[in-house]
Amino acid sequence: MTETSTNDRPARSGTGPSLSLVEPATVPSDRRGAVRRKLVIEVSSDLHQRILSICATRRIPVNQAVREVLERSFPGK
Repeated sequence: MTETSTNDRPARSGTGPSLSLVEPATVPSDRRGAVRRKLVIEVSSDLHQRILSICATRRIPVNQAVREVLERSFPGK
């Protein structure tokens, strides 16, 4: 896990979810060799708890579940 300083994070504006990209050069790639970028999102504590709970019930890692949702929502070529 990499550490980011508070200067790398955007200032909070409002209470809604926000997205930011963090581009450390050392984000590991998956088995298929695709280059990966790290995505940091802010969600409410209620949504965070639901995500953790449902992923635990389904026995899948949170990052895998989020990646699948994003792939379905933003299909590639």
